[in-house]
Amino acid sequence: MDDLPRLKWGKHSNTQPARYAGGTRERNHNDAWMNLFDKVMKGAMMRRMGDLTMVTFGTRGGSMMVASMDFQSARKWAQQKSASGNDARDFQQLLARLECFVARYGSGLASRGNRAQLLALARAMQNLGYNHEDWSFPREVADELRRRPGDTDSSKDDGD
Repeated sequence: MDDLPRLKWGKHSNTQPARYAGGTRERNHNDAWMNLFDKVMKGAMMRRMGDLTMVTFGTRGGSMMVASMDFQSARKWAQQKSASGNDARDFQQLLARLECFVARYGSGLASRGNRAQLLALARAMQNLGYNHEDWSFPREVADELRRRPGDTDSSKDDGD
């Protein structure tokens, strides 16, 4: 303790020294008292559009589209949990609570969900006017979206 520098801080300061292997570093106490949802969504923007919610992450970049009911259940869960202090871990914990979501290309996220869930999400996005080419759907879902209602492999005539 004698080799650590003495830091001055008063009772109204929001910082306090945190001890690490390399010495001391200032830590913001406001972040320590945040719940998991507020910590992860700090700087993010949520846009609810009927059955869908689009989340744009300000600090991380990128965005994702998720069903509103699924997002609300994850939100309520995360608001009851305290943040761990590790931003990446907190972010992964929130994403683990989402059953199905589709990420925008370049966001660093992988879309999650089974084929039927992702197809329903994609069709809801099309109804709202979103282009599915901007989002990272799995190949079989993207192929299904490109097909027209009358196009099937078994309906092709040989001309006989």
